[in-house]
Amino acid sequence: MMTLPWNNNVVSGLSSGVAGTSTGGPGNFMNMGKVLSKNCRYGVTIDVLPDNVFLDIFNFCLRDFTAPELEVIQPTRKWRILVHVCQRWRRIVLASPRRLDLYLSCSYGTPVRRILGSWPVTLPLAIDYTDSLSRLTHRDEDSIIFALRRTSRVHRIDIHVPGPLSKKVADVMRRSFPVLTHLHLAWDLDGSLEPSLESRDVPSVIPSRFLGGSAPHLQHFRLRNVPFPDLPTFLLSARNLITLKVENICLNGCISPEAMVGGLAVLTRLMTLSIAFEEEKFSPSPSDQTPMRITLPALTAFHYRGDSEYLEDFLAQIDMPRVDDLRIVYFMQEIEATQLSRFLDRTENLKLDQFNRAK
Repeated sequence: MMTLPWNNNVVSGLSSGVAGTSTGGPGNFMNMGKVLSKNCRYGVTIDVLPDNVFLDIFNFCLRDFTAPELEVIQPTRKWRILVHVCQRWRRIVLASPRRLDLYLSCSYGTPVRRILGSWPVTLPLAIDYTDSLSRLTHRDEDSIIFALRRTSRVHRIDIHVPGPLSKKVADVMRRSFPVLTHLHLAWDLDGSLEPSLESRDVPSVIPSRFLGGSAPHLQHFRLRNVPFPDLPTFLLSARNLITLKVENICLNGCISPEAMVGGLAVLTRLMTLSIAFEEEKFSPSPSDQTPMRITLPALTAFHYRGDSEYLEDFLAQIDMPRVDDLRIVYFMQEIEATQLSRFLDRTENLKLDQFNRAK
């Protein structure tokens, strides 16, 4: 039995001290020590704490203060320690998966079929197969598809899969994923995320009815080596996106600047946008879309790698008034920068006279 020195005033004092951690960080958590040091008359069990105080303590213990908040997925092994202490702790933890940001992690070597049958269905799933040093086994490939079919439970998907498996993944993801918030897909072509144009396999194309054609809760979306011609149309259903990164995509015959701008038009919450093309010359094709002018009011970071002509057409149709993180890498070719200069001039945080060098 775990015991703590206590008196009748300690619960209220500890409650206020720990509750402050949700906004004040580790500093307020030290109030616990101060309260305990002043109240050493009686010994009582820790069970006198109410459930909400336990939740604050558990939340503090599970958090990683060194990692970016949006990228943290609590490893299963951390919270499983808590649920094996006693029945009450188990009840508190399993009743609050959202408050504690808990996930059942499906990753390399995980016996997914057994794990999903052993824990409550209220626990959301995080599918994570991204370790470049690990190789997918046949069991891992089966586990990925098995977990993806639990569409109502999948909150996060982060997978790098080889070319042959990419078609199966693309097919199963035609279904709706109603609670999905994070999605990172990368096709690992010829064993590399940076394949040469000559040697790589033909990648599987994302189908038009991807995620059932709607992703209302999706906040972070990243594609790498993944052709998705209908991306602009899909973005119209993903209005809560905060981060969008499309990398190593085909420059020609895929998504025109006009189509890209049209898809971005509804993303008023978008804060980070990254577009990176394969290294080839942009050849504009006739477009039946009328050029439009849009503003991304929340965007603060814009990164681009590709042909200067594509960027010129893109920037001519878009304003990003709050951008203060701009990174542009051009392919080795003749560079056109008229629209870039105008964009810098009308963006307060990126006035041209603030730049003293380029490389």
